[in-house]
Amino acid sequence: MTKPAPLRTVLTALVLLGAGIVLRPLLFADTATKLTRIAAQALSRQEWDAAARIAKDVLIIEPENSDAIAIAGMARLAQHRNEEAVSLLTRDVDHSKTTQLAVSRALARRYHAEGRLPEAEDRYREALELDPNDFESNRH
Repeated sequence: MTKPAPLRTVLTALVLLGAGIVLRPLLFADTATKLTRIAAQALSRQEWDAAARIAKDVLIIEPENSDAIAIAGMARLAQHRNEEAVSLLTRDVDHSKTTQLAVSRALARRYHAEGRLPEAEDRYREALELDPNDFESNRH
């Protein structure tokens, strides 16, 4: 007959298991998160094709990934693929406040450049609601 494990050993194992469950996502980011970071880096380096392609790969894994949607949309805007960009950037997803501000500004600039002033104004207003001190939105 085996001797039961002491309570301390069982509790230690449970604590370690719980810590592993909590820390795993922090220590080993999932594939979509890693790809999103790579896409964001490509976007910041103005590598539009790479940013859009990698963001689209993320969207295959997580179709509602708001960061990947924003990255793909911003890349398409930079490439003057406006119809695709607007389609992505106007999708109804929950963006973080920072991402939504960037999306609103980007759409406002695009609409302004196309002479679609009422739509541009709406997007600048949206940006100001998110950040009343937003310099770019305040000057338009």
